Amino acid sequence: MSEALSSIPNGMRYYFGREGRLRRAIEETAMSVLDGWSYEEISTPAIDYYSMFERGMGQMEAHRAFRFTDTDGRLLALRPDVTSGIARAVSTLLS
Repeated sequence: MSEALSSIPNGMRYYFGREGRLRRAIEETAMSVLDGWSYEEISTPAIDYYSMFERGMGQMEAHRAFRFTDTDGRLLALRPDVTSGIARAVSTLLS
């Protein structure tokens, strides 16, 4: 079934104008507070190996992620959660 180009997936929405600026202000305020507490920002990959999420979140939860394969046939997932990625970064990069 082909979706109309004017529609977006259920649960997704656009934020623009006043609402978009409010979201950005809230994010900047939260980041400022965390920076004051000496937290460092970390950005994990948006796409990662599905098996990492399956191990970190459990099979039932990970199964809800958007999954696809790379050109080598490895199963990947759009990051459904940041916990596993941050845990891996801490254990491999910050040890």
